[in-house]
Amino acid sequence: MCLAETLAILESGKDVKVFFYALDVSVGRLAQYASLLNKEEKLRAESFRFKRHSNRFVVGRGVLRSILGSLGGCAPQEVEFAYSRYGKPNIIVPNSLAGFEFSVSNSEGMGAVAIGKFGKLGLDIEYVAVNSESVVGVSRMLAESEQFWLSLQSSENNKAFHQLWTCKEAYLKARGSGLYEPLDGFSISMRCLEKPKLLQGFSGDNVDEWEFRQINIEDNFAGCLTVRGELDKIFTEKWPFKVIN
Repeated sequence: MCLAETLAILESGKDVKVFFYALDVSVGRLAQYASLLNKEEKLRAESFRFKRHSNRFVVGRGVLRSILGSLGGCAPQEVEFAYSRYGKPNIIVPNSLAGFEFSVSNSEGMGAVAIGKFGKLGLDIEYVAVNSESVVGVSRMLAESEQFWLSLQSSENNKAFHQLWTCKEAYLKARGSGLYEPLDGFSISMRCLEKPKLLQGFSGDNVDEWEFRQINIEDNFAGCLTVRGELDKIFTEKWPFKVIN
């Protein structure tokens, strides 16, 4: 699918495109992405303690700028963002992408960017570790109904936890608050895994206006896309432009 087709589809306001990409790249490709960043982004990259984390930030921001620039018809360096009080970036340049929302997520060397014409949009992907000790501790912070559902999942509890977690974090990202809001302040039903449902939202959120979709990535990853509105199709591609089967 070419960029013109992608933009035309997204203009409908009912579809979302998700780009997947590798965060670990060659030295040459890393330098290319670094050249696309502005001064503030370069300073942020330098603030990371570990080089791997710094490099992955550079790649992620470089890919984001490349995608938005290509879709918006401008150079990646010309893309400009405004940030909310919680640090959520929004597009202010190019003007051709006015009304579009995007969400970025990364985990264990994989990055993803979702973009669509929705008022609220959130994406989360997570690597599913074989034995994650943190799962038990975090599970206690979830809503009671979610804890009960997890208790019924037996041997697949770890995978189930990440499926639930990506839904919860995608919702928080779509709201623009991230983990600044309590995990037990809202609840999600996982009865239908492919289309989870918001059971209880935060004040002002109509549960019927939110839609959740699980995203198939790889066997050892979980992913969820959340929008406020009516979601039709999710298109996925591997950046640059290699379709994921």
